[in-house]
Amino acid sequence: MIIVLDSNAAIEVVLKRKNENVFRELIEEAGKLLELPENLIDEFIPISEHNLEALNEAIRLDYSAHDMLYLTLARRTGALLITLDQRLNEIARQEGIEIVHQR
Repeated sequence: MIIVLDSNAAIEVVLKRKNENVFRELIEEAGKLLELPENLIDEFIPISEHNLEALNEAIRLDYSAHDMLYLTLARRTGALLITLDQRLNEIARQEGIEIVHQR
């Protein structure tokens, strides 16, 4: 399982906030150990590979290019998108990207 974890969801895990357990379970299912925050990162993908696509999606969907980087990465890799951003979750769902439903 591939997971795209946006910054607000990563902070949720590291600071052990409300949705931390849900996110941690999903990440652990993907075979990640979360003893240290840097273990959240398995692979760095340069944003330059997604800039144009993210910008086009930001214009098309009327949403921030920053968040569209997460969306385009999840779409390109077939990943599960984990975010606390409800609008991004809705856009991703509409685009056919698997998302986490927070409790």
